[in-house]
Amino acid sequence: MQPVSTLISRIKLMCGLGIYGQTLAPALLRELHDVVQSCTNTFLWLDEQYSITNIYDESPKVAVYIPKYFKKYHYSEERCLKYIFDELIQKHIVSITDNRKLSRYFYCSRFFNEVFRPMGYHHSALVGIKDNNRNFGVLALNRCEQNSEFSTNEIRLLMDLIPYIANGINCRTGSNNTEFVDSEESGLIVVNLQGNIEYISPQGRMLLFLATHPTISVKTICKHHTDSFDKSDVIIPGEVRQLCNQLLGLVGNVNETLSPMIWKHSNSWGGFIFGIYWLKDSGSHENSLIGITIKRQIPLQLKLLHHLTALSLTPKQIRITLHLIAGQTYNEIANHLQISTHTVIDHVRKLQEKFNVHNRSELLATLLTNI
Repeated sequence: MQPVSTLISRIKLMCGLGIYGQTLAPALLRELHDVVQSCTNTFLWLDEQYSITNIYDESPKVAVYIPKYFKKYHYSEERCLKYIFDELIQKHIVSITDNRKLSRYFYCSRFFNEVFRPMGYHHSALVGIKDNNRNFGVLALNRCEQNSEFSTNEIRLLMDLIPYIANGINCRTGSNNTEFVDSEESGLIVVNLQGNIEYISPQGRMLLFLATHPTISVKTICKHHTDSFDKSDVIIPGEVRQLCNQLLGLVGNVNETLSPMIWKHSNSWGGFIFGIYWLKDSGSHENSLIGITIKRQIPLQLKLLHHLTALSLTPKQIRITLHLIAGQTYNEIANHLQISTHTVIDHVRKLQEKFNVHNRSELLATLLTNI
C-alpha cells in the first residue's frame, strides 16, 4: 500500500490533466477508494434548481436501480434527495447516518428500501462540489451497513481534496482527440439467433448502460426504460446487432473459429470495444448462441499516471510528461502549467535523457512497454 501522501498527490495530478470532467469521473472515483475506503462512490451533476442532470455510480447495479429512481422517485412527493441537497447547501458536507433529521426520515423512506438498500448502501458521506459558490455536483462515498461510519479524519482527508476534485470534474474543455487504451474492466452478453439476451453479466450490463447513455438523467432514462427493469430494458446498439447479423451470414458452422467482429465506440464516459463471436459447443445451429464482450477504455494519460508516479519523477515532470504524451506543444504545456516555455523545454530535455529517448513517440513506446 502506497503512503497516503502519494495517493493524494496522484489525485491532484489527475485532476489537473485537463481531461473532460465526465470522462475523468470514473477514474477519479475509483482513485478515492485508496484515500477513504468505501464500497462504492457516486457523483451527481446538478442544475441551478439542484435537479440531477447526470449521474455516475460505480455499482454494477446502477443499470437497474438508477432507472428505477428516475422513473419512480425523481418527480414523486417522496423526494429524499431534495432534503439532503437542502442540508448540503447549508453545511457543505452531510453524513446521513450522523444527521438525526435526515436519518430519521431517510431510513424509513421507500426510496431507501427500494433503491438505496438494494444497491448495498447504508452510510453515505455527501459533499457539495462548488463552482463560483454554486453547487454543480454532489460527491457521495457509500458504505454498507456492516461497515463503520466515516470518521472525522476521513472526512478531513476528503475535504482537503475537494478543491482539486471540483477543478477536475468541472473541466469542460477536454480534447476531442483523446487517445483511449484498454482498462481491466470487461463484461459479457450472450444472445440467441433472434437477438434476445440469454445472459448478461453484472459488469456487462453496467458497461452497456454507460455505452448507450452518454448522459444519465430523467430525460434519457424515461425515454427508453419500462417499469419492469429486466433484460427487456437492455439496449444493444444497432451497430452491434448488424455485426451479429453479419456473423450469421458468414458462418455455416457455428463451431468454426473466427476472430471476433469488432465495433469501437466512445462517448463522454470513455471508450468501449464490443467483440462479437460464436460461442463454441453451443449445440445445433438453431440453438447456437453469440457472445458479445465489452471492454472499457480509459484515456491514455490516466493509464500512464499510475506508472509515472512510481518512478523517480517530480510532480511537475509527471505533468509535463502526460501533457507531452497527449500531443500538446511546448507553448500549450507552458500555458496550462503557467510556467515559461523555456522551463518546459528544459524539463523535456531532462526527461529524454532519463528515459534515453529523442521524441514523443519514443517516450510513449518506452513507457507503454513498462506498464
